[in-house]
Amino acid sequence: MDTHSRIDVTFDFRSDTPDYPKNDPDALSPALRRYHKLLWSEPLPSGAVFELLDTTPRVYLHHKSSQLGEFWLTSDAVIPTFREGGSPLAHHRAEP
Repeated sequence: MDTHSRIDVTFDFRSDTPDYPKNDPDALSPALRRYHKLLWSEPLPSGAVFELLDTTPRVYLHHKSSQLGEFWLTSDAVIPTFREGGSPLAHHRAEP
């Protein structure tokens, strides 16, 4: 099964965020973290595998290997947010 068929693009990440709206789905939605892990864990052109872990305490996603080094990833660094309304699709359509 390919990556895209395992991602529900209609899922509202606010719905699984603990104590929303006090907490940010970008940081605390388990589904969003799972999707980011799935999308960003991949073989690199060098052949090394960039595998992300979601089990490192107090870290969103983490990679550590002797071949590539150590990386700490956050969701806000890569994915735009739409807190003031709108949707990614509307935002995409508005771009030139």
